[in-house]
Amino acid sequence: MPSARLTTPPTPSPTPESDLDKQLERLASRAREFARAAISQKIAWLRAARGGLSRVSADFAERACVAKHIDFSSNLAAEE
Repeated sequence: MPSARLTTPPTPSPTPESDLDKQLERLASRAREFARAAISQKIAWLRAARGGLSRVSADFAERACVAKHIDFSSNLAAEE
């Protein structure tokens, strides 16, 4: 029996290629800074990224389950 939460999520608009290109340019422009940064700074940046991801990861997983028609309360949902 499907979960009551199993609904089709709204489809987000695709990110324009120009926006993606700008973000990739930004990453590339900071690559040397990242490579030369102290390990303590890299750890701080990665911890900040992890914190941001943890705030949205449950929503990501639930949306993936909905898209794949997986009951979010099932054991299979843990794969997401």
